Amino acid sequence: IKRLTNFDCDYRLRCGDYRVLFDVEGDGVLVHRVLHRKEAYD
Repeated sequence: IKRLTNFDCDYRLRCGDYRVLFDVEGDGVLVHRVLHRKEAYD
């Protein structure tokens, strides 16, 4: 898990060639996108 800067999402989780971009809100997690790493940051 890595904290992001200059993105709509606060965190990134790396799962092989895929990236999960998400925020932590209160007691939960809000997943924004699950994409292949080539497409995750466009």
